[in-house]
Amino acid sequence: MSDLDKLDKLESAIKFVKENSVVVGFVLAAVPVIGGAFYTGITELNKAKDALSQFTEIVDQFGDYKSKVATLERENAALKERLNQTNEAVASTQMRLSDAYINAKEAKTKADQVERTTTRELELLGQSLKTEIIAVKRATSNRLGN
Repeated sequence: MSDLDKLDKLESAIKFVKENSVVVGFVLAAVPVIGGAFYTGITELNKAKDALSQFTEIVDQFGDYKSKVATLERENAALKERLNQTNEAVASTQMRLSDAYINAKEAKTKADQVERTTTRELELLGQSLKTEIIAVKRATSNRLGN
């Protein structure tokens, strides 16, 4: 290509720019706006991607928590079962202790009655022995019956 051809092309481009300055101005103004929009879009997309990866990590941790919660629920159920068994054992022991207490009270009452009866019988026996001793003394000390 000769220099004249190059010059003609350049002149035609300059003529095109002069004739279509509005179009060229619009294109020149649109390029930075479109480029800025692409840059902003890509930046926001990267931010969203980072946020999504953090969300994915949180979801993964939540899955771990879900399994931990399930484990804790099983342990809680086992503890409740053991607590119920312990409560039943305590209730059974309390009933046996209550029965033993009642039996001890009844035995004490019977022993007290036997003691009172025996004490009364001994008192009566003692009085009758005293009476007999007094009678024997009188009979042995006063031979004439005075």
